[in-house]
Amino acid sequence: MSMEQLAQGWGQFVTRHRLLTLAVSLAVTVCAALGGQHLSFTNDYRTFFTGDDPHLLAFENLQDTYVGYSTESDPPIPRQSDPPIPRESDPPFPR
Repeated sequence: MSMEQLAQGWGQFVTRHRLLTLAVSLAVTVCAALGGQHLSFTNDYRTFFTGDDPHLLAFENLQDTYVGYSTESDPPIPRQSDPPIPRESDPPFPR
């Protein structure tokens, strides 16, 4: 069977069975839409590697070295032995 005969046969089937073609097309579309709600995408590439993959271990080591809580800008906390130095404009404070 040549490609031209196949295309002609398909066209004749679709034109003869319009309602069946419409119903099957709608059913496939609805099924695809219902299944599409379960698709999800993640930007965490760890899902693609096993826990002992050398590339993953190297990347996690790099992350532990350069990315972490130390990069946050936390204000310095004075030690208890260093009392604040009062300015003349400050009200008196208890010792």
